[in-house]
Amino acid sequence: MDRRKFLRKTSSGALAAAFLPLLSFKESSLSKKDEYSVRELFKKNGKEWLISITIISDILTQFKESGDENKEVVIEAFDETSIPSYYKILALTEKTVDDKNLHFLSCRLQSDKTTSENYNFAKELFGKQVEIEIHDKCHAIIRNEKMDLKINLGFEKTSESQCFLTSACVFHKNLPDNCYELTTLRALRENVMKPHPEYQKLISEYNIIAPQMLVKINKASNKDEILDYIYSHLVLPSVSLIESGKNEEAIEYYGNFVNEMKYLYL
Repeated sequence: MDRRKFLRKTSSGALAAAFLPLLSFKESSLSKKDEYSVRELFKKNGKEWLISITIISDILTQFKESGDENKEVVIEAFDETSIPSYYKILALTEKTVDDKNLHFLSCRLQSDKTTSENYNFAKELFGKQVEIEIHDKCHAIIRNEKMDLKINLGFEKTSESQCFLTSACVFHKNLPDNCYELTTLRALRENVMKPHPEYQKLISEYNIIAPQMLVKINKASNKDEILDYIYSHLVLPSVSLIESGKNEEAIEYYGNFVNEMKYLYL
């Protein structure tokens, strides 16, 4: 399936992202990611949906220390639009079976974080309660409340966890980590976005997907082209909007740009 058909040119951010370079890989450059993930096509209600699920493996070792915003599993279904559904991780239990380490995440669908359409879609597809059975460093299985097998997630490993905004500025443009561009964007995040609950979802999502996307970008043979485009069409326009006092427009521009990046780089 051509992921570009999911692009929705509804804002300047989406329009700018529509021309992002596609990933170009040499066979030897591909690497794995430290996560349990799946991205597969499903047919439902006469439509074809692309289901994307990712579970960062750090949650297994840092569950008690993690804040509530990190204790969730996001299940996204892509058609002409993106339908995200949020499952809150309620508990983590561990067992050893036949010398294998098994982790069980008990999750509940969050009605307060999704629209009624998204809630009903996820409830019908996976159920209100799901249990995720994780075989350490092997694979994961999502089960619904009737314990029916629903979907398998493969395990992939990486040691990289950078932010693509930092990579675009520091590693591509050779700017210092405290450069004007990054300082401006971080100030927006800390002073404007973090104090307001409506932006928490965007921040949490970025913290999850940015490392995943950067892994693929760094392993692409045309990564310099991609990072240059991100710097020119995401970093600089966002900074310009902030300089003009248009913080809400900067956040909207950034959000739409990154949303389109997901279709290409996740």
